Amino acid sequence: MTEYENLSLYLSAISAFIALWAIVVSRRTAEEQRRIAQRMQELEERNLAATHYGKYSTLLYAVRSDVKASKDRLSDAAWQSMTRLHDLFDSLSNDQSVRPTRHIFDELCESIYRGFAPHLTQQSGSVLASRFAAMKYVEEQLDTLRNHRAEIQKRADHEVLDLRRIYKKDPDARLERLVLESARFQGGLLTLCDRFTEENRDKLLQAALRPVLEFVAVHDEERPKLVAAQQRLEQGLGKNELEEFQLRESQVLYAEYKREMAGIETLETLSLSEAKNLDGVRIKFVVGQLLYFGSLLYAMQMCNDWHIDA
Repeated sequence: MTEYENLSLYLSAISAFIALWAIVVSRRTAEEQRRIAQRMQELEERNLAATHYGKYSTLLYAVRSDVKASKDRLSDAAWQSMTRLHDLFDSLSNDQSVRPTRHIFDELCESIYRGFAPHLTQQSGSVLASRFAAMKYVEEQLDTLRNHRAEIQKRADHEVLDLRRIYKKDPDARLERLVLESARFQGGLLTLCDRFTEENRDKLLQAALRPVLEFVAVHDEERPKLVAAQQRLEQGLGKNELEEFQLRESQVLYAEYKREMAGIETLETLSLSEAKNLDGVRIKFVVGQLLYFGSLLYAMQMCNDWHIDA
């Protein structure tokens, strides 16, 4: 092969290599441009979504700010009513032992509240109201509990009831039932009931109505504000159903939005208005009725912490 032919072959190989490299570079450039375009589109969509969701986060913040004033007032009114109930339990108790009766009543109310706490911003107010109402009948099995007092005391000495762990394992668990079945609650209930004669129970109920009704009066004043706040959130959610960016696609914001709606509905529903119908009325389960009122008042005084206790 002549020198000319070698040179020609060499140049041809170089030309082929350059052409191949140009194709590779062209493909890489096209791929990079495609990625940049895709990224820019994603950023644009995220910016549009952020702008769109922003109005709902603004709405949620505004409603929370408005409801905060109602929560503060309800919490304070519930605390004042609960304090007066404590005084009544001590003054009408027939047992002035070392442990005040108010402490037993307060612990029972708190334990009931703990059983409901995880659901106060998760379930509807009507469902929660029905579940709370069942507390009025905790005395139905009182005779059976008295027959097993020693066994209950023995169980209470070793009992551990971890409601948070149970809730994490089963979010739908009816925790209040576990509370009512616990030895500590049953023992406390027995002690509380033993400290009141039948006559004093009637006096206790009638005397308790005044502080309870004072809370009801405050709730009646705040309820229209809660209804209005709930409607604002519902209208926002209804409007979003007609829009391109669905709020449920933003999981965190949607969860907070729904949690706030549930919490407001619960605040609106748990009114204790039943007390209006008990003036001068004798009922069978006085202690249960007062535990029902007390647990609701306890929940209301803790309303600013519902999201923490959940």
